[in-house]
Amino acid sequence: MVTLLNSSSLAVSSVDPSSGPFSTSSTTATTPVLDLFIAPVHLDLLGAIVDTTPIAGGYPQGPENAPIQLVEFSDFECPHCAQAYMILRDLLPRYQNQIRFTHHHFPLSSDCNETMPDKGHEHACRAAIAGDCAAQAGKFSPYANLLFANQGNLDDKALIDYAKQVGLDVAAFEKCLSSPEAAEHVAEDVKIGAKVGIRSTPTFFINNRKLEGNMPFQNWLYAFAVELDKG
Repeated sequence: MVTLLNSSSLAVSSVDPSSGPFSTSSTTATTPVLDLFIAPVHLDLLGAIVDTTPIAGGYPQGPENAPIQLVEFSDFECPHCAQAYMILRDLLPRYQNQIRFTHHHFPLSSDCNETMPDKGHEHACRAAIAGDCAAQAGKFSPYANLLFANQGNLDDKALIDYAKQVGLDVAAFEKCLSSPEAAEHVAEDVKIGAKVGIRSTPTFFINNRKLEGNMPFQNWLYAFAVELDKG
């Protein structure tokens, strides 16, 4: 039996838009459970378990032993990825110690992804490399926020400007953009994605159950409740 909510209220943390999926402000509001509508989701929605081997790499946030391991393969130029990111940015703070969220790059462009038949998203590969450079400097989440919020402007000049906005050392960032290391990290993510059968973005794995595409906020609540109910 799935217990969606087991108390009369649910703590809802307010989120700083400049921070990452697990970041919250210092204030919380309480929303009555009766005000929340949980849309029914068929369990087949989550798909079959792909493999019992954890997916390595990526940029993890949350406790390593969390009961829910949420892995995403994403593209900074993908509109559906941006929608999913915004939903999870508001949702994940409710599960501080229950979810480990790991982001992987999977740019939909043949420039850096040999599984793609054409160039596709023009700036996706460079944006992924820039994201890795930000991650190396400890600023992946705020930098990712800016990339998803400005998908129409992801050329190199914009990528450097976003680095300034999140407080990165611009000279070091530009050096990283030109070095092979960050590109190699993105290539490794692409290889991992190809190995686990990624065909489109966003693609998620919820405790190794594959989910292609985004879901409404209520469906995410239900999916997490299903996993937590397993104990």
